[in-house]
Amino acid sequence: MIQTVKILRFVSLCGLVVAAGFLAGCDANANKVNLDKSPAPNSDDDFTLGIEQQDASGGVWKKVRITSGHKLKLDKRPFRIVFFFKDKSSMLVQASFSPKILRQAAAGKNVNELFRPNSGIAEKNLNPNSELYVRDEPEYHNWLCFGPRTHRFDAGPDGYVEAEGGVLCRRTVKNLICDGKEIPIEKCPHDAIYMVFVKTAQSAGSNERIEKQRDWLKLEFVK
Repeated sequence: MIQTVKILRFVSLCGLVVAAGFLAGCDANANKVNLDKSPAPNSDDDFTLGIEQQDASGGVWKKVRITSGHKLKLDKRPFRIVFFFKDKSSMLVQASFSPKILRQAAAGKNVNELFRPNSGIAEKNLNPNSELYVRDEPEYHNWLCFGPRTHRFDAGPDGYVEAEGGVLCRRTVKNLICDGKEIPIEKCPHDAIYMVFVKTAQSAGSNERIEKQRDWLKLEFVK
């Protein structure tokens, strides 16, 4: 049985930070990790997941509430996806304007059937364009995390933070790639993005992909 991820609550995430200013605003400079309070996942969790978005002034990053139904509401402007990984490996991510693949993931469809083989989207490390490919086909990102310079999260100090029990990673989304065209998130042509997240590992001695954990989110934009 596939175990659903326990959604990361950013109250504990904010406990990572030593600077008191983070508690008031989670600013970009407050990135020092309190190793005694790192929000390592429970022993059964390979990753935890959360979403942050800046306030209307564009200065302070704040947590976004995720419901038990794997849904959240966002303003139609940049946001960032936050993971805490217990182990460094691959994170397969699919984003689409259709709920079809999300529903298949929620129903427990095998990962090798959920995502088309050899359909990973070519991306550079360190998220230089702050982009998210949105495709209704079963193609996927591989947001790998193997080290401080070998990952597909933000290049800045908040993008990759090693802590006791794992690694905290953030990926900012400012632009969408839709039908081969890059558009700012503010001009997203739809009111929702459906996302699926599957943590995988490679079987020793083979190319077989082994699923370790999955989750999914409906990101609904406020009109």
